[in-house]
Amino acid sequence: MSLPKLAYLTGEYPRASDTFIQGEVAALRDLGHEVLTCSIRTTGAEHLVGPEQRAEHASTFKVIGAAKNPLRLLKAHLGCALRPGRYLGALRLAWRTAPKGFKGRLYNLIYFLEAAVLADRLKREGVAHLHNHIAKASCTVAMLASELSGIPYSFTIHGPDIFFEPHHWRIDEKTARARFVACISEYCRSQLMCFADAAHWDKLHIVHCGIDPVRYDTAPHTGQTLLFVGRLAGVKGVPILLDAVATLKARHPQLRLALIGDGPERAALEERAKPLGETVVFLGYQGQSEVAEALSQSDVFVLPSFAEGVPVVLMEAMAAGVPVVATQIAGIPELVTQWENGVLVPPGDAPALAQAIEQLLASPDQRRVMGAVGRATVESEFNIHIEAARLSSLHRLCGGRQPGQARGDGMTPELPPVDVVLIGRNEGARLVAALASVTGQARQVVYVDSGSTDDSVAAARKAGATVVALDLATPFTAARARNVGFEALEDPQFVQFIDGDCTLVAGYLDRARAFLRSNPRLGMVTGWRAEIHRDASLYNQLADFEWRRPAGEILACGGDMLVRAEAFRAVGGFDPTVIAAEDDEFCTRLRKAGWRLERIPEEMTRHDADTHRFGQWWTRAVRTGHGFAQVGHLHPEYFRRERQRALVYGLALPLFILLGALIWWGFPVAGLCVYALNYHRTARGLIREGLQRGEAYRHSVLLTLSKIPNVIGMATYHWRRRRNAQMRIIEYK
Repeated sequence: MSLPKLAYLTGEYPRASDTFIQGEVAALRDLGHEVLTCSIRTTGAEHLVGPEQRAEHASTFKVIGAAKNPLRLLKAHLGCALRPGRYLGALRLAWRTAPKGFKGRLYNLIYFLEAAVLADRLKREGVAHLHNHIAKASCTVAMLASELSGIPYSFTIHGPDIFFEPHHWRIDEKTARARFVACISEYCRSQLMCFADAAHWDKLHIVHCGIDPVRYDTAPHTGQTLLFVGRLAGVKGVPILLDAVATLKARHPQLRLALIGDGPERAALEERAKPLGETVVFLGYQGQSEVAEALSQSDVFVLPSFAEGVPVVLMEAMAAGVPVVATQIAGIPELVTQWENGVLVPPGDAPALAQAIEQLLASPDQRRVMGAVGRATVESEFNIHIEAARLSSLHRLCGGRQPGQARGDGMTPELPPVDVVLIGRNEGARLVAALASVTGQARQVVYVDSGSTDDSVAAARKAGATVVALDLATPFTAARARNVGFEALEDPQFVQFIDGDCTLVAGYLDRARAFLRSNPRLGMVTGWRAEIHRDASLYNQLADFEWRRPAGEILACGGDMLVRAEAFRAVGGFDPTVIAAEDDEFCTRLRKAGWRLERIPEEMTRHDADTHRFGQWWTRAVRTGHGFAQVGHLHPEYFRRERQRALVYGLALPLFILLGALIWWGFPVAGLCVYALNYHRTARGLIREGLQRGEAYRHSVLLTLSKIPNVIGMATYHWRRRRNAQMRIIEYK
């Protein structure tokens, strides 16, 4: 799949204090985007830490450096002036949005000169979209470059300082002209809504700054080391931290405070810390690997700031399993939950800060538990790969509107309606919740009931759904139920299929249908499914992990999907004879017919696996094996690896162990060693995918063992097929 070429613009790129932007660029490149990085100014050598940043700096386009060349500046403006309407419009915009006074006008005219140089470079590079971080002066250049070139732009707004002077930076005009605005927190979004016209509020999306949790090792919590990472400037509240350490030093002689970073107040802070002696050490700027190493040796991370957005350094600390102590301001409470993954204290309150630190120092076990919760928080909500996928989706979702054009203004084609087909049997309260979740999001709702003996049918009718009773003279399959539901719809265009044990996330259908509408060759779109009761059992945890797959173009997905009716009809719908993995089989035929399938980075459904017993899990694994065999028989290239692994670890290796034991004791020992190696490799793979170590090794037990019931399921299918027996569903709950 070809993704749009992007350009990223900031005031200085890369820079030690803004490594999250560098991480975002890298994650977008991993997704397949080509990204041109641009910087208004050349970053000072003191802000380039490590070989990665120096290499990125070398390949970055420096706007002012290019504009200082008179011939290049003149050529860029002459090129833009060939479109006099755009050129004069951009000049008027620069004048109209300038801050008051001579100095403000002068600066905006300088930004206009720079914008032409940037616009010229973007056009020559074939950039499809320009994105800015910070939303101050560099965003003014981005807005003007967009006006000059016609290349759309967007920006990420951080705060809180920009909200101190919103009119100076004209964030209202920048929002109006942007395709979308990425807000790093709910708090940030609410602040922007104070100044942006309500007509543009639908452009404001929450996209967190994020990190890659895999880069951080877990701290052991065997000492009493505090860590601070940030600029040594007044806004960070470091004097309050030094006062807190001074009160704790006598009671905790092993206490140490390390400060990573530099800034205008370093000398004054070092002078203030002199009475604390070796308790406090200033380490200056450090590279990302050095910061990660320092976090892995820390016990408590402290950030006593007076103003923040959602600090990336807190995410890094939590990823390293280090509980944080931070101030209860702005967007920080969206990251830090009181006494779960950290402690929040009032800003400027040294005694409260000291008390929170002391409470954490008193219990290594509590620190480990809070650290584990913190890492889980970052993995699920502040993971750079997930957030970059969300950004990538926004670049494509918003691709049909011109800068400044609001949704629903009559220029954007009306999106087709979405209908819902919901299937189930004896789902009880889960069905009631599922029906409630689709109410108001869909035009038509069809519920296909497969012989329920509870009040499911009455509940569906009460909710306003059209009820279709599945003819059970033929054995039930989910595939047949979905087909029947589709046929009951009146003139469907987009159809969302969900199961009766799922609830649809509010707002998902609008985002998914917009994506499907904007990509004519897309036959199906899906999103992320999550378990409602993830931690109720190990089996639910494993199911939740299986649902959370990377966004982007995919081969297949589970039963929750938004399908283009044209594509559904083109392939004849689901195969009613397939009793398991019918969604994989359907997706395979869609792809073979030339349709593309995509997972967008949006929460789609909440699922209730309700699996609490080993027997349920075993039966589910048998059904999975049946699906491997049946779909593999229909499409030999699909599930090939899964079938091979099941045969090796579920059949060949057990036979080798059993028969080998009759010959020599070394054979079963060798076979068990192979199982142990596979178990360890599987666990390491899960850890690389983001699972915590303990959970990964527990899941690996089930994944290793699952090959045996998989083989039973595969054998069941082939036995049925050879006997021409009916393919009856294998139920596990």
